[in-house]
Amino acid sequence: MSETQAREIADAADVIVNGYAMSRDGANIRIVNLNSGHVAICSEAEKILETSMDDIEAEIALGRPSSLSSRMVRRSSSIEDG
Repeated sequence: MSETQAREIADAADVIVNGYAMSRDGANIRIVNLNSGHVAICSEAEKILETSMDDIEAEIALGRPSSLSSRMVRRSSSIEDG
């Protein structure tokens, strides 16, 4: 994605959080990573309907900790305890 395209998407967005531009797309929410150009289309219930993001990026875009991150935290806790 060019800088001009990223700027146009950012200008049209309803909100930008941590480099993700979010806007309404009918009844759905469109999330665009302004750095990579990856896109996710989500329902209002935060269910991913379509995406070019990998699993971890999609979880970050939705503001949820990924299962990988959760496993890493649990593992590091057990290492510190043991």
